[in-house]
Amino acid sequence: MRRFETIHDVVEPVEEYRPGGYHPVHLDDVICYRYKIIAKLGFGRFSTVWLAQDLVYLYDGVNVQRYVALKILKPGGPAGNTELATHQFLPSVYEQSRENVVELLNFFFEKGPNGMHLCLVFPVMLGDCQDLAVTGKPRCAADVRLISKQILLGLDVIHREGFIHCGALPSNQALCPTNTRGPADLQPANILITKIGAAEGEDQSLLDPPEFSPVKWLDGVEADNSAPRYLVPSQKRRGALDGVDFSTLLFTIGDLGSVVNNELTPIPYIAMPNLPRGYDCLKTRPATPTALRAPELIHQDKWGVGIDIWALGCLIFQLATNEPLFPIGTFGLSREDIDAEHLRQIEQVLGGGPERFVEHLAARLPADFGEQNTRSLASFLLLMLQLDPARRMGTGELLDQRYLHDAVEE
Repeated sequence: MRRFETIHDVVEPVEEYRPGGYHPVHLDDVICYRYKIIAKLGFGRFSTVWLAQDLVYLYDGVNVQRYVALKILKPGGPAGNTELATHQFLPSVYEQSRENVVELLNFFFEKGPNGMHLCLVFPVMLGDCQDLAVTGKPRCAADVRLISKQILLGLDVIHREGFIHCGALPSNQALCPTNTRGPADLQPANILITKIGAAEGEDQSLLDPPEFSPVKWLDGVEADNSAPRYLVPSQKRRGALDGVDFSTLLFTIGDLGSVVNNELTPIPYIAMPNLPRGYDCLKTRPATPTALRAPELIHQDKWGVGIDIWALGCLIFQLATNEPLFPIGTFGLSREDIDAEHLRQIEQVLGGGPERFVEHLAARLPADFGEQNTRSLASFLLLMLQLDPARRMGTGELLDQRYLHDAVEE
């Protein structure tokens, strides 16, 4: 039953402010006696994300100003537990390649009118690769190579770390390293961007002023404190990455809430004594966007780490050309129709051999990309876009490819 008047701005669904839904937040709120809400950064199906000032951060014993991204999840959400577990039990991720996998700074639980919410604290990012698509311009060869290498470095760390639950009972929890690997969610919005050497608080200059959308209860509905007084669209400024020098940017893999292993079991599984009820439910299928699905996912065959490699190939193509490799429409179509169209496009793009793929790629790159650069990129992508997952190269082999190390053709 609807409780609120419809809000037409680009904000989270107001009806999701209910028990089990979003946590109501206002600008200037202080969460957990520490994080002062400064601005709205975004929202997703399971969370809202805010720019916050850390009021008690100490550096060398001195209280200094620090800004963070505060992600507040719905109660009992499976993605939140997976994301927290991944960060908590994969510390070597940060030791080996801190730069290319997003770092969890802190976590806590916030009790509110809609339940107990897991809150994750991350560094503030300049934007994500979805923001790059706003320009509508293909990248130059050097930029594509830089982005590809940094994303691959982060993915390589994730693939080299494997943990799975050993023991069936909550009282017998253990985390054991295995040879299983977890697929990451490699869509453009999950590749985060920060500026190397950015001054503390610099990201605030890239925010728009807040626009308030009042929350209005329908007549006859008894109001309570489950919803905020207003909603706020994202204050991230469009065009923040226009004209930016890519050599000053750092690309990291964010949102580790989709990590599972290739045996279709949650990875890693944790049982924490103080974890609120519902947070021990982990999803066991990969949350891969439709257009990034590997053939084995479309066919619902056994899948493994190879689905990450396929998705990476699709992602790099999209970042290079500003077009999806497989532009799959889904509105009004059945799953069978979507799958059939996806397989048709895969055959059309990849079934004609390497030369046809070079032509397909070249037609979508700027004229000054360079013929040799185009061929090098096409060859690199085809190492990932193999129909047989056993023939796709792993991250370690891909990092050794000449494409990432040879000089770019001027």
